[in-house]
Amino acid sequence: MSMPREIEELVVFFQRFPGIGRQSAERIVTTLLERGKQEISKLVSMLNAILDNIVQCSVCGNIDLQDPCTICADPFRDASVICVVPAFRDIYRIERTGAFKGKYHVLGGLIDPLAESYPEQLNIEALYERVSAGEVKELFFALPPTPEGEITLNYIVDHLPRKDLKISVLARGISAGSSLEYVDPVTLQKAIQYRTTIKGSE
Repeated sequence: MSMPREIEELVVFFQRFPGIGRQSAERIVTTLLERGKQEISKLVSMLNAILDNIVQCSVCGNIDLQDPCTICADPFRDASVICVVPAFRDIYRIERTGAFKGKYHVLGGLIDPLAESYPEQLNIEALYERVSAGEVKELFFALPPTPEGEITLNYIVDHLPRKDLKISVLARGISAGSSLEYVDPVTLQKAIQYRTTIKGSE
């Protein structure tokens, strides 16, 4: 017996999320249904609350409930160091380590011609504007050690409006090809603390 169309569509929807296959998606959907209307209504209410309040930070591209975001608005963060990340979820992974006290910039992806992801589609111009303002002294690239990460790093550095910046990257304790999503907190913390300078003062 096949699932009703509406339930099947919900299963397919959950399968779009990273790391969720068919069986996991079915388990999520059937668990929600088993818990009844009250639990589903609670989930819907929480999603609606997020939908009504989330904004994209006009400074760094982070997703938050205020603009500028909580990190950009924090006067105690070091505005002279910007950590460049592919996605806003990477901010939370780095923050959990407690090893970085600067500010962030979210690219919204990586340069990947094969996936038709090009520089003009990413949040790069806004980064250049922040660099041009003069307060930034270091760009710390927390990009994955993949071909796409290297291409993105090289493109941004080559087109920087200022050439006097310190440029650093995560220490290579992280395996080649790894995403921050799959790096344990201790390894990530060490990679941040011992980040490698590739340009500028040691």
